[in-house]
Amino acid sequence: MKKILFKLTSPNPYGAEISILTNITYLSKIKKISPIFIIRSKGKLEEFLKKKGYEFYISPFFFWVSKKKNYFKSIIKLFFNLILSIQFYFKLRKKKINYVYTNTFTTHFGLILSLFLKSKHIFHIRELAEKQFGLTFDFEQKKIFNLSEKFSFKILTNSNFLLENLKKHFKKKIFLIPNPVDDKFNKKNKMNFKKRLKIIFVGRLMEDQNPFLLIDIFKKYKTKNIQLDVYGEGPLKNELAEKIKKEKIGNIIKLKDYKDKIYNILKNYSIGLSLAKHQTFNRTIVEYMKSGILVLANNSGNNPFLIDNNKNGFLIKKNNSRLYQDKILMFYKNKKMLRKFSHSAYKKFKNKFTVKDSSMKLYRVINE
Repeated sequence: MKKILFKLTSPNPYGAEISILTNITYLSKIKKISPIFIIRSKGKLEEFLKKKGYEFYISPFFFWVSKKKNYFKSIIKLFFNLILSIQFYFKLRKKKINYVYTNTFTTHFGLILSLFLKSKHIFHIRELAEKQFGLTFDFEQKKIFNLSEKFSFKILTNSNFLLENLKKHFKKKIFLIPNPVDDKFNKKNKMNFKKRLKIIFVGRLMEDQNPFLLIDIFKKYKTKNIQLDVYGEGPLKNELAEKIKKEKIGNIIKLKDYKDKIYNILKNYSIGLSLAKHQTFNRTIVEYMKSGILVLANNSGNNPFLIDNNKNGFLIKKNNSRLYQDKILMFYKNKKMLRKFSHSAYKKFKNKFTVKDSSMKLYRVINE
């Protein structure tokens, strides 16, 4: 059984954390790995690890990306991560850890710690920090990629879109491990149209997810029997609520609390929206499609690798609100066509991105 030290960054499980925790839970259950965790702070992730009985440590390690490059601060962050790595070396040196697994490309802490522990290091790159979050690396980007390649045993990524981008920076092979999507999503939607055409948006309410575009799209439907439910939390939630109130469309757009088990409610919707500017995998689209929901999505990131445009969904150029409106109205008027597209969406990902397939591929890659 391989002993793996996983380093996770977010205090609350979102896409990246949910994906790796799903893999870990499966591989632990069949006794392929023995996981230990280092997380940055307390939160829902800590509660999850306690509930599962996993060994974990909390440490405020630093990132090697920031909003604005500052050489002095970069050196300070590197110094503190070195100190933290030395501390964890003395805590963990007797545990005989086989791998240190960094589930992001936004910090050097795991890489440094692996050198002290003399363990093999794995980078699982799930983001483009500059494009997605407007962040910049603390040091010259080329040097960061070179050092990461030199001192990492394996480099993994989770989508074809990221794979194509990362090939420019790494010489060694990059392994594609698609995110697992809970098998409970693999259930065909019954498509009940008796009342309203119900549309869903699931995502963090932050700038990259483009939540204010929802206002532009749905303010046109004041006289239509259409409803949008928005599931998510984030820094823009209050402002979004104010804009909905100002436009007097609270009867059309409903803000809902975030749901951990979103698969329980997807059966109530016919169309799903994804407006993000840059999504490097976009598990939400897969969850929609595996549930038989037609998807309208921004033509960017990994979305074109998931959606066959005009066959099982639609890719909207430059997030054009008018084009979203046209497609919604088209399906509002033609339920038969909506059923056809929804069935095609369901068929594409039925029995794909399963927890078993993703987890076992990850295990095989680690052990090659």
